Amino acid sequence: MTPYTPISPISPISPTLPSIPMSEIIFNKYDLDHSRTIEVSEFKAMVYDLGYFLSDNELKSAIETLDRSGTGSISLEDFKKWWNSKDRWSKIKVTEENMKLLTEISNLFQTFDTDKSGTIDKSELNKTTKISKSKVKKVFAEIDTNGDGELSFNEFVEYLGSQFDGDISKIQ
Repeated sequence: MTPYTPISPISPISPTLPSIPMSEIIFNKYDLDHSRTIEVSEFKAMVYDLGYFLSDNELKSAIETLDRSGTGSISLEDFKKWWNSKDRWSKIKVTEENMKLLTEISNLFQTFDTDKSGTIDKSELNKTTKISKSKVKKVFAEIDTNGDGELSFNEFVEYLGSQFDGDISKIQ
């Protein structure tokens, strides 16, 4: 007599089916126009559906925080980085105090961004500061996280935040 082997009521998922990460599933659900980016309206709908309401200022700040390329929308790569972080919701909530601080940081950033391109290059930093070219090179090595030779506003804010354990309210 053969031993009884119970049949599982749930069949295992086929090993040939690709495993899609949750971040990509969520991204695809809210990328309504299939542009491979999440636009502001799509992001607003997503956070609301997930139980978070963002004010207009918080929404603007969230997009600026998540949009590493500066296009005004969120790429899949940027979304995955944000979605997979433990503190994803705290990264996009902005208090009134932090909003004022971000405005001050933006004004500071703009003093270095002399050509108003939205980024700071080495020549702009050389013109607006009295630090040596070798120090400018070190600054860029530390802050220019995507290695494109320019400092974006997000890189600037992230660097300042990193100096204060991620809490930009400590910058003052």
